[in-house]
Amino acid sequence: FVNDIYDIDPLSSFSDGRVVLVGDAAHPSTPHAAMGSNMAICDAFALAGQIVEACARSDAGKPTLPTMRHHIQQYEKTRVPATAHTLLLSRHLGRLRNGSITTLSSVTVEQYEKLLPLPGPTV
Repeated sequence: FVNDIYDIDPLSSFSDGRVVLVGDAAHPSTPHAAMGSNMAICDAFALAGQIVEACARSDAGKPTLPTMRHHIQQYEKTRVPATAHTLLLSRHLGRLRNGSITTLSSVTVEQYEKLLPLPGPTV
């Protein structure tokens, strides 16, 4: 049985100018890893933390655009790799479920190791 569930390849950035993406806007994934809403909550938490940090380090709580860019880059530095990992894991699990990959032997050891949990914090 094959279903029509799609994702996108991981993005290298979640921002452009004054626009910052979180959740499915940044990393729509298949449901096979059951992590979609978790990733969105972690994105929001990480971005909110960076905004609070930017405001706390600014005069009168109003960060400059360069300060905000720096903190958005910090958000991306943490969340882009973590969400890319989960997106690719979910894709792989979907392919296993749908039978397009029948055994792990069709995946190299290096490819499989990339799907293992990331070391360290992801938020």
